[in-house]
Parts: sequence; structure tokens; C-alpha cells
Amino acid sequence: MSESNEAPIYTLAEGKPVEDPTSSVVLRGPKVRGGGLALLADTQLIETLAHFPRERIPERVVHAKAAGAWGYFECTHDITDWCSAAPFRRIGKQTQVLARLSTVAGEKGSSDTLRDIRGFALKMKTEEGNWDFVGNDLPVFFIRDPAKFPSLNRSHKRHPQTAVADASMFWDFHNNNQEGAHCLMQLFGPRGVPQSLKNVNGFGNHTFKFGKPKDGSFKYVKIHFKPDDGIKNLSQEDAVRLAGEEPDYHVKDMYNSIERGDYPTWTMYLQVMDPKEAETYRWNIFDITKIWPHKDYPLIPVGKLVLNKNPDNHFHDIEQAAFSPSTLIPGIAPSADIMLHARMFSYPDAARYRVGPNYQQLPCNRPLDAYSPYQRDGPMRLDGNYGSDPDYVRSSFRKVKSGPADVAHSEWVGRVQAYSSDVKDEDWEQPRNLWKIFKDNGEDEVFLNNLSGHVNKALPEVQEATVLRTNQPDLALVTLIQQPDVCVDLSSPARRPGRVSFKMEDDVSRAPESDQKKDLRLASTWSPSDGSSIQHSPLLHSAASPAWQGTTTSETSLLNANQEPDEAITSIDSHCSSTWSNILRSRWLMVACLVFGISAAVGHDTLNECLSGKEAKNQIWWLRLGQSLAFISKANSTIAVSLAYQQIAWTSVAHRNFSVHAVDSLFGAAHNAIELLNAEAWKKSWFVMLLALYMWISPLVVIFTSATLNVDSQVDRTCHNVRTLNFDHEAKKKWTHWRKAEGEEILQGGRISWYNDTLPDEDGPDVFDFWISPSGFLEEIASRVLTGGQALQRDEVADEICGEGYDCSTIIYFTGPGYKCEQLANGTNSTVKQFNGMGAPFNMSRMIPEGWNTYNCVADIGDYSELQIEHEKYFNRPLQTLPFPKNLGAFRTEPIIWLGYVTVDDVLVRHAENSSQKGWDTDFTPIISACEHWEVKYTVNLTYTRGFQSYNVTNREYLHKVINTTYVDDSADDGTLDKTVAEPQENYVYPKDWRNYQRIAAFHSLGLKLRQLLHGGLSLPDKGKSTEIMTSKLVGRHEFLPVPDFENQIQKLYESLIISLLSDTQLLMVSWAANPDEPSGTRPMKNGTEYPCIRRTTAGFFFYRRHILVSVYAVSFVVVAIGVAYGMKAMRQDGVEELREVTFSSIAVATKSVNLESCKRDHKIRACLVEDEHEGRVYEFRNEEDTERKSSTDAMGGV
Repeated sequence: MSESNEAPIYTLAEGKPVEDPTSSVVLRGPKVRGGGLALLADTQLIETLAHFPRERIPERVVHAKAAGAWGYFECTHDITDWCSAAPFRRIGKQTQVLARLSTVAGEKGSSDTLRDIRGFALKMKTEEGNWDFVGNDLPVFFIRDPAKFPSLNRSHKRHPQTAVADASMFWDFHNNNQEGAHCLMQLFGPRGVPQSLKNVNGFGNHTFKFGKPKDGSFKYVKIHFKPDDGIKNLSQEDAVRLAGEEPDYHVKDMYNSIERGDYPTWTMYLQVMDPKEAETYRWNIFDITKIWPHKDYPLIPVGKLVLNKNPDNHFHDIEQAAFSPSTLIPGIAPSADIMLHARMFSYPDAARYRVGPNYQQLPCNRPLDAYSPYQRDGPMRLDGNYGSDPDYVRSSFRKVKSGPADVAHSEWVGRVQAYSSDVKDEDWEQPRNLWKIFKDNGEDEVFLNNLSGHVNKALPEVQEATVLRTNQPDLALVTLIQQPDVCVDLSSPARRPGRVSFKMEDDVSRAPESDQKKDLRLASTWSPSDGSSIQHSPLLHSAASPAWQGTTTSETSLLNANQEPDEAITSIDSHCSSTWSNILRSRWLMVACLVFGISAAVGHDTLNECLSGKEAKNQIWWLRLGQSLAFISKANSTIAVSLAYQQIAWTSVAHRNFSVHAVDSLFGAAHNAIELLNAEAWKKSWFVMLLALYMWISPLVVIFTSATLNVDSQVDRTCHNVRTLNFDHEAKKKWTHWRKAEGEEILQGGRISWYNDTLPDEDGPDVFDFWISPSGFLEEIASRVLTGGQALQRDEVADEICGEGYDCSTIIYFTGPGYKCEQLANGTNSTVKQFNGMGAPFNMSRMIPEGWNTYNCVADIGDYSELQIEHEKYFNRPLQTLPFPKNLGAFRTEPIIWLGYVTVDDVLVRHAENSSQKGWDTDFTPIISACEHWEVKYTVNLTYTRGFQSYNVTNREYLHKVINTTYVDDSADDGTLDKTVAEPQENYVYPKDWRNYQRIAAFHSLGLKLRQLLHGGLSLPDKGKSTEIMTSKLVGRHEFLPVPDFENQIQKLYESLIISLLSDTQLLMVSWAANPDEPSGTRPMKNGTEYPCIRRTTAGFFFYRRHILVSVYAVSFVVVAIGVAYGMKAMRQDGVEELREVTFSSIAVATKSVNLESCKRDHKIRACLVEDEHEGRVYEFRNEEDTERKSSTDAMGGV
């Protein structure tokens, strides 16, 4: 394409100029209107239609969807000691690069944020040929046998029958080809979906040889490209959302980043291994399902990759690009990786099929300097086909020089045989290590959630095979973890048919027995050492539990409440004989305390719920009442736990042997927090110790729940009915019909420009709408804003957005017009600079002190001083007849605002009024500026305080000029009735391009109102004026001088005019901020208009964080309820009816027979039955090492 500014002449493909590319040759009779017969002789029509279905080349079978860019690679570190490849020959050397970053399984139209490997392909164009780096964003791959490659990719694509992606195919393949477990863990880990293509790694996967062809030396290397912006990823939820909202998210992000100068960069690293080490290394270094750990072979920095130029045409530069691992240069060679060898054939073969046998000659693929005359002819030959050069080798007519040899210094001795790899134990080592990394980084649940979400989509039998693999349980995909803390629930009653749930085994220990029997450990089937089934708690066995096997019946109870006390302890227990004491010793006291605690918690929640949202009156009283309810709840819960703790503690010492120290800790943990540190007590009776720990931390319940009711201004993060501007809505080809808005509202869309049409009663290419003036809507708004100097607002807008009794603020975004000014001269003797190659229409001689003007503005040069077309007297119809002039109705330029004004140091003092007065030469500083009309991306903060609106423009991003032309002062008639000339003409905005034309017309109308206000001048000494600016606040009333900071004040006034458009909701451009594509209409809505904002009440209100209170109480009462349940079970198990206490008297009675003075702290003691008479049973604690039982007559401590 020509680079000149002259518009090119449209031709057919063979070069024939054509007048109109949209016309067709038609045979049409005199009475036929609009119809006819198309002719085969119409070369333009036939050529256009024939080319269209041949525009597409075959899509890549993998890596179809991609982003691409041009850039360079710069060598930053010296590796010439062991590699002579061209890109690395000297530090600072830059090599041109073409990059293509892609998904793998998806088609060209697929979403960018699907969980998939990302291709990372580079073509470095060196002086010794192209080097293609064809890698992925994951360091390993799914397979290592090339014959599986087609099957792998088919399993990741669409089902041959249903034509949809099929998880059953996916997992069925990987269940039976489990060498890819490491890659699957990478894929379903946190790095499965990158946040941006700027944040992906580039791994070469294969092992390559880097060396020196001259001396035959080489090293094995792994290639890494690490993003300088860091690794950033999307959560599964965000990835799914973006897949629906923005399928091209990654491609757009890459393109826009480069366009705005935020260039993606990577650092290239190498892992280097000596060939001798490869023979003894613990893993096969040519296996692409494995990595080289960095601790074995650290990363060595080599260079920097920068992508800094978007393709001029995606098809030309990216779609036709072909990458292959076989495209190598001297100094880089393949290793013995058979997957690499297969790709070295498959990739160029795919390019020959997809693009053609001469694909290397396309500009994107063409090397800098290639000479291969033995590859001749073929379709689409572009390079002259080597002319008369011989097309056979070793010709004597034209000698050909030889290049350096490749790095291929290996000797092979072996036999040819069919080979397929097996999955061995070593294939699970790196996946297990990766699992440990997931756990250490807190990423294990992310992995399990991602995995289960995908497995759930498969058929039930595939799910079972994926999780369990009953025929090969040690090789199941999930079994690769082989850790004792992950379980898969395949048969939980809560599980829906055909679904798998993953959970940590910490949950299993707390699950009911009926559920636990259905749990399957991922690593291997597990059961207690004695072969019994898993019980709910290993510490609290029932009488039928395996822990009781081999024990005597005397151990089924420690203390029986029906026993009669002897004389020694009658006085101690005499206080417990009343009716009240009997109630207090009932087992149901635990349940009663639990119920009272729950009731107080419900009362606390009800109180807070009633107060929430109400104005805070008597707040101290209400807060204290809430604290009291929290204390009552906590006290009852603690009593219930304390009673349960004592029952379970007695049962524990009855059924296990403890050291003296452990018994002290078990009985004393509720009173002495130091006793909680005893490891033996935790090991043998962890639940008892847990209840004791709960009693210590139970005050936190009062602290946390009391803090859930606060007094604050009520704050919300969402508003309704927030409106913004969308000038695209101005562009309506025909807006002659009524539009139905939300509800039953009927409105006619208002626009800020008025149009007429050329031929209202006919159809055809010469019928179009053209701008004639600003509309009445804009005239009314502009007259109020430009005079009043501030933005307009509707009376009800604050209540609509914030709600009654609220203040709020929000941020809106829109693209609209704005003026960008540049100061050309400042001071009497300053030189007036040119503006974009143009000189100002006046100079300092017109301004004080050389002239008389305090203000002068020329704002109509290049403007349409008359209507754009000559028209009739009525209806503004054009007088011209067909064919219309080329530029009829076109916007050719936007006038520059040329400003001249004076400033003074102090606007409040009086200054000279004519040249004869003192100060005329010193009081005034003349300034000349120029302002152009630009398209601007605005960020505006709207604030509504007590019903009043204010705004602040927080960011202006100037995109481009509204009409990117420059006025030329030339009076020659260019064929239109407008005497203005602007260049370049190809940037004119024509009415037939109605979408862009009518949007630009809206900008033009707004700019025209400002220019009409500014145009003219003010002068001294008579304060002569010829401008409307005197009606605005841009001129001070003291001496009629322009206000300070004049240019910024003009900008703010213009922005106030734009913001004021929001005050008229009948305008089509007024849209919902939550959905800018939808005009808002005049009525407020509640649903569908939710938009981020901050809104708060002005008075103090009670604010209740219910989720915290409910969560704290729920956790507390779960512990209490479990404790009470096990306390009741312990009493029933031991055959007691009354609560047992951990008091001095009860412990003293139970321990009379033990000579504690003769026991060391590590001696084992336990309760033993010494009498079993009809009056009751008698127990005593004994040293376990004593084999002699005391007689019952000598027993002390009988009960």
C-alpha cells in the first residue's frame, strides 16, 4: 500500500480502476423498479463473490486461537564459552522476533480463559537463518510417546458425535495414559488460567543441545522464558465469567498493552547439564513429562525478550506464520527426545498443508538471507524461483558454498524395535513433590476444587476410574498424591449421582461413622491397625469397640453413682443430699445449660436484628444488654462443656493407662492452662483436652459477638439508576419510530444535533442524513450552563441514585469531546509559536499594551459559515441534483480556537484604563493560546451531598482529534460550496458513514456552542465588546478581564456542559452506567441498574454484622453439643446416672489405695475393681506395675 497521503485508486485484483466498489451491472427494464438481472459479464461482482469463500486457509489443528506481536530479543549475558548460536554472540545484540501466544485445544472462536495449556512460539530471525522456539506455558507435557499425540489432542477436543467438549473423553484418555499426571496437576493447579499473556512462562519442554559446531562441544539445556511482570493467574470463577463476558480477553489485553506502550517482556534463562551427568542423572533427561529441579540445575540468565509492535494485519503476520522445532540454527541442535523428533516432522508438514509448500517465502516466515535452489516451483512462488540457477546438487555451472556443521556429536549403537513407555514409580515422584508445594503454598484446595469441577462433568464410571482405578489402585490419577490427608467421597448420601467431591481428611475424623465407612483414601485403603472399621473418635470407644477387646468387665465403669458412700466420706458428700442437689447432679443438666445458652444466643441475635438499621438512640444501654446476653450464653455453654469434660475425663482414665503427670493434666487442664501442654494427655484423650481448651477460650465468644453491633453511618457499595453518557447512541440511521423503554414508558429519543435528508421520498445510495445545527435540547442546556457557569442537575437525581436520607459518590466513564490547549506566547516581547504548522490569525499587536484588546478569540476559521449544502428556501432541501458533489454534507475540519487574553497580578485592584495612565505597560501580561477539539476518555467522580450534585474529572485520556485534519487557508473552490479546505481529505467524515458521522456531529454541536460563546473580543478604554463571553462567568465583573487560569476555566465550563447532558434523560446518549449500551429513558429502575458506589447515611445507625455472630455462636455450640453428646454417652457407657465431678473429694476417694509418694511422674496408674457386691462396686487407683491386688477389707476409697 502506498505510504503517500494521496488517496489510492480502487481497482480490481488485476489492476483495472473501478468507479464504485459497491455497484453491480444489472439488466433493468424501464418498468422495473429496484429489480433486474445480474450479468455474468460483471467482472467486479464475480471476482468479489468468488474470492470471498476462498479467504480462509485451514485452521490449525491445535493452537488455533492466538495473539501475536513483533519484538526483539537482546542478549544480556555471555554464554559464548559453550554456545556459538547467533542470538548470543555478544552482549547487547538484538534479534528480530515474531511471537505467537495461543491456546491449544480451542478453535479460533473459542474463549481465551478456558483451562488449557498456552502455546509460546517465537521466531528469531538471525543472520544464519530462523530459529523457532516452540514451547508451552507449562514445564511438562501430557505424553512422551509421539504415537499418542493425535489421540491426546482429540481427547481434549470435541466429541465426534455430539460436537461438544467432553470431559469423559478427556479423563478416559488420561486414566489410561497416566504419564501425564504431572502435567495434569500443573494444568489444574493455580496456574491453569493466566491473568494475562504478559504473565505466562515460556518453557521449551524438550531438552536441546547448545554448543559449538567447530569443536564439537555441546551442553544439554532446558529453555525458560520468565515474565518480568510476574506470574499472575485467574481464579476458576473469574475465568468462567470472562469466558462468557469477554471471550477474546487475552488477545485484546496483549494488543492494547502494546498499543499504549506497556510492552510485555520476558527474561530468558537456561538450565545447563554436562553430557556426562546425563548418563547418571536420576531421571531420563529426554522425558518431557519431567522437569530438572532448579536446586539441581539452577537458572542461568541469558537475555531479554520484548514485544513492542502489533501486527499490521493479523492474517498476514500471525495466521500465516509457521513455527517448527525443526527450524534451528548452527549452535542449537535437537537431543534424543523422540517427541521432539516427531514434532520436527509434524509441524512443518502441517504448515505445508495449511499454508502451502512455499510457506517459508511469506514475509512473516521468510528468513533474512536464504538460498535453497533445490526447492523449486510449487503454488504461489514469490521469490523469482532462483531464475536460471541449477535446480540439482553439485552443479559445475554455479558453485554453492557450505555452512557450518550442526551440533550432532553422538554415537548410537542399538537395534530397531517397537517401543512404548510404561508408567513406573519414578513417574509419581515429581507429582508428589508438586503436591507438597501446593500444600506449603496453601494452594491444595484450589487444585482439588479445579480438579473436581472438571471430573464432575464426566460419566459416573469415568469418575470412579479417575478417582479409584480399582484394577490399578496405586496408579490412579488422584492416587498420585499418595498423602494421608486427602480423601475422595464417592458415595456420600449427600452427593448427587455421578459427582465426585474432594475434601481434606481433617474433615473425615469429624464425620459420622456411617459416612466415614464410605470414604476412600486417595493414597490407599486405610483402616485401624486391628482391622476394624473407623469409629467416630479413636478416644471415646463404645463397649463394642475394638479397643475393649481383651479387657475385663470391671473396666466398663469407673465410679457407679448407685454405690453407697462409706463413713470416711459421708461428711464430704453430705451437702449433696437435697432435692436441688439431685437436680444439679442430673445428666440432663448438661442439656439444659446447652438449651439456655442457645436461647440466650437467639435472643442476642434477635435484639441485634431489631436494632439493625435503626437510628442509634440509648446506644450504651442497648450495647450493654447485648453483652449481657452474650455473657449468659457463654456462661451456660461453659457450664455444659465443663460437666461434659468431667464425665469424659473419668471415662478416659477408666479405660486407659496414664502417667501420673498425664492424669494431673487431664483433671487439671480446666483450671490450669499450663496443663494443656501435656502431650500424653492430648495423645490419649485429645477430646477431653479440646473441651478444656474451649473453656479457656470461651470468653472470646463474648468479645466477638458483642462487637457485631456497632454504631456507624450505614454504608453500602451499590447504587441504582447511575447514568452515564454513550455518544454512540447518537448514531441512529433512522430514528423515526417510537422506542419502548423500561416498563410502560414510551419515549422518543432526543439527540443534540438536528439533521435533514437529501431525498426523503426515495431509496438509494444518495439518500443520507446531514447535520444542519445543534438541536433544541442542546440549545436549552447550553444557554443555562454557559451563562450560569455550572453543571445542571435534575431535582430528583440524588434520591434516585443514593436513596432518601443517603449521600453517595460514584465514578462513571465515558468518551466525549474536549479541548486541548497549548500556550503559544506569554508576555509582550514573546514570539508567537506556530500551532501544528499554522500561524495564529493575530499577534501581540492586538493585545494590551501594544493594542487595546483585553480579550480576543477567533473560533470560526475553517468552520461552516453557512449550511454545508446549498438548500431551498423551504424544508432545507438541497438544490443540487444528482450526482451530488463528493464532499456534500461532510465534516472536513474542526476549527481551532485562537485565544488572546491578558492577565494581571491582582484582579481586585484597579488597573490602567488607557495608554496614558500609569501601569498600562506593566500591569497587563498578554497571552496567546490555541485549542483543538479532541476525543477524550473521561473518568468522572459524581458526588451527591444532601441532594446537591458535584463532579470532579479525575482523569482525561486524550485519544485523537475529533476530525483529524488541518485547515488550510485557501480560497480555491474545491468543488463544494464551502470555501474551507482541510487536509488530508481521506480523514473527512462523510454522512454515508452514518455511525461515525452522527457521533462526530454530536461532538461538533457541543464544540460549536462553546466556540459561539468565546468568539469575539473585549477592549479598553471603552470596554467595547463583540462577544457573548460577557454573559458568562469567564469574564470578571470588576474590570471585565478574563478570569485567572483562563484556559482551565474554559475546559471546566465545557465539561460542565457535557455533564449537564445527564440532566435530560430523554436524550438517547444518557445510558445506564451498569449497561452503557442501553439508553436509560426517563424512569428510574431498581433491577438491572446496580452500579458500584459508596453511599452512607448522615446520622448514626446501628449496624449489625450478623454473619460474624452466627458463625461464632455456631462454632461454639457445635463444640458444646458434641461435648454434651459424648458426656451423655460416657455416663451411659459407665452405667452412672449422676454427674461425676473432678473435685478434691471425688479424686481423694478414688486414689486412696495408691501410694503416690512412691510413684514417679512417669509411672502408670489405672482404676481397678476391688469389690463387686450387691451393695455396689468398689474401685481403687493402683500402680499398674503392682501385680498383687489388695484385699477388699483393706480397700480405701470405696464408694
